[in-house]
Amino acid sequence: MKLSLIFFLFLFTLSCKKENTRYTVIPIKNFSQEIEMDRILSDIQILRLNIPDTTFIGQIKDLAIYRDSIYILDDIKQSLFIFDMQGNFIQETCRSGRGPGEYIHACSIECDSSFVYVLDMPGKKLIYYDHSMNFVIAKNLSYTSSDFKITDKHFLFNNLEDIDGNYYYLYRDRDMNEVDHFIPYKPKWGHTLHGRGTTGQMFTWNESTKQSFLVRPFSNQIYEFTPAGKLQLSFEIDFGNKTIPDRIGEKDFNPGRSPFIYIEDFFDFNHFKMMSFLEKNTRYYTLFSSGREIIYAGRIKDSQTLLPFFPRWQCGNRLIGTCRGEYLEKYLKAKGQQLPETESDKNYLLFYALKFDRLKTMGYKLKAEKNQRFFIPDQCCFTGA
Repeated sequence: MKLSLIFFLFLFTLSCKKENTRYTVIPIKNFSQEIEMDRILSDIQILRLNIPDTTFIGQIKDLAIYRDSIYILDDIKQSLFIFDMQGNFIQETCRSGRGPGEYIHACSIECDSSFVYVLDMPGKKLIYYDHSMNFVIAKNLSYTSSDFKITDKHFLFNNLEDIDGNYYYLYRDRDMNEVDHFIPYKPKWGHTLHGRGTTGQMFTWNESTKQSFLVRPFSNQIYEFTPAGKLQLSFEIDFGNKTIPDRIGEKDFNPGRSPFIYIEDFFDFNHFKMMSFLEKNTRYYTLFSSGREIIYAGRIKDSQTLLPFFPRWQCGNRLIGTCRGEYLEKYLKAKGQQLPETESDKNYLLFYALKFDRLKTMGYKLKAEKNQRFFIPDQCCFTGA
């Protein structure tokens, strides 16, 4: 009787462990399809950033939105710009330096109801500013991080230091005290690709579900950061023989010439997930439902006006991308508008809204239909020009 009870408890424990490590494999066998943007988008808002003639934005590194303000980090100038939701310029602040309230090189920004947070990677600190960019306090970090995300209560950082005993992801409270850590560094793997960071959005945060997802750099793995504060493998993308090996080292991998495919960006909606990946310098997207059903895998484009689809951030149910004015010429001409020559090098934000009702009916075997009309969204807000 005792032996039977012990055996039963062993099986129960084993089944619980399997349950906790369960994840879904998403097979991507065919991604040669092409789909017009108006098949999956309900509208696009094009927002001109009205910058004074006395300044400019060099390269948009990161973006954050809080209420009616847009915060933009310029990677070249190391300035932080603030605009309202109509694209009107509010202020530009540059705190580059080594003094109090200054950063050596800002690489990521976040904001909430209390502060604007700027991550200084070489300075190993997270700097707190108020919403007008006045310095409040700086918190020192004991590790090198290139990206972070505000969760419901704390901060989730990536750790770029491949050192024995370290962990790749660190969970810290608002005072930078350790709450937890995830995915240990394994010396036998050698120098991995983790320290290179990622080319796309590493973290997501869904305010309605209180869930966060992260993509391991140069991998096919997507992890879920649960409301309970635990990290678990949620999805593994199977690209067949082009799936990047889990333990590939830097010496064996060249991103520009690699035959392997890895995830770049990942976006989380309530009922859908979207990810992007590169193959032979071409960007592809995969949409799949929360029920793990693949809806679409292939290119997303507007063949008539060449309006770019390259989202880099997410705000609620909208995706956000950037482009220069020169890429909007055909689009505006289709709307009967003219782009002034002086606008060709100006910065614009593109807010993409998905057709969620339409996506539910598409299914995996979707074939792109040739659309002979110009793509003019149901609702389009074009500010400026």
